[in-house]
Amino acid sequence: MILSNCRIFDGNILKEGQYNIYLEKDRIFDIKKYTYITDSIDIKGCIAVPGYIDIHTHGIHGMDFSYSSGIDDKRFFDSYVKSGTTSVFPTTVSMDINQLKSLLSKYIKVKHPAFCGIHLEGPFLNQNRAGAHNKEYIIPPSLESYLKISEGYEKIISRITIACELDEGYKLAEYLIRNKKIVSFGHTECSSLHAYEAFKAGYRLSTHHFNAMPLMHHRDVTITGAALLDDSVSCEYIPDFYHISKDMLKILFKCKKSENLVMVTDSISAAEMPDGSYNLGGLNVNVKDGLVKDKSGTIAGSSITMAKGVLNMINSGFNPITVLKSATSIPARLMNLKNRGLLKNGYYADVNILDSNFKYLFTISRGIRVN
Repeated sequence: MILSNCRIFDGNILKEGQYNIYLEKDRIFDIKKYTYITDSIDIKGCIAVPGYIDIHTHGIHGMDFSYSSGIDDKRFFDSYVKSGTTSVFPTTVSMDINQLKSLLSKYIKVKHPAFCGIHLEGPFLNQNRAGAHNKEYIIPPSLESYLKISEGYEKIISRITIACELDEGYKLAEYLIRNKKIVSFGHTECSSLHAYEAFKAGYRLSTHHFNAMPLMHHRDVTITGAALLDDSVSCEYIPDFYHISKDMLKILFKCKKSENLVMVTDSISAAEMPDGSYNLGGLNVNVKDGLVKDKSGTIAGSSITMAKGVLNMINSGFNPITVLKSATSIPARLMNLKNRGLLKNGYYADVNILDSNFKYLFTISRGIRVN
């Protein structure tokens, strides 16, 4: 397959001029300056970008990941790919350990090309910052508890969110980092003093920054402010403008280098679906005008996709290059994904086509057009 007459964002820069992208089987074979080729897909000057990477999502198209034991995994991941997300880290909620292990036992066998690994958001959270998580299933972080959950399934667990102030001596983080897992802090009440200690211990990524975290105060900026100041820390952000206001996102973008910004959806089963009632890990939630809330009025995930998030941010004046990097090359680097996140020879042929205003049009997944 040849995609011709493309503008290209390669994962780092928006390149000048027009190009042809040559795909062979599931890889990018070559990228050359544009010349007319009859046997090609003429993109007509639209923008080719790497497939989006979502490292924090709970569901899509009516399907909830945490309770997906009866769902066809191909249909589940295909739904992401058809909306422009070609690499997915499905994310659990805090749930009964036996149910969690049952879920892991299913996904240890999944081979879908979009499936990159599982993010455990819980059960190691601070109950005071539970958000939409069921407090019944939240437990103190410990190596013993983690091993009880992960035994036999460690190879598919890529990332764990922990309320770092509860990780005694940071022993769990130490073990996870030694075993090449990404350790996040989230659903936390950590002070700035303990935050800097946690960063040194290896907590280098926030889970949905600002949300389920303490407010910044002029005498203690807490972990929320400390993460803005520390260049070793990357921050997730949700681009639906419900979780975080545009002005707060502007502060985030001013404080953090582009290399430390990671777009995520935190989407639930309502993504790509109309307003109505949905399920988030066994919790009944309601969606109105795209805003997801539980019965208490707490925001409980989002209904956005990565493609819609990119468009939201760019249309609201955020730097297009920074936004696109946060959805492609930055999460790929952060999660140590090989051959993803860039348009480059030898990388997977995962390509999104956007119009000149950055609106999503269609996807090439592993060299095959899917929509």
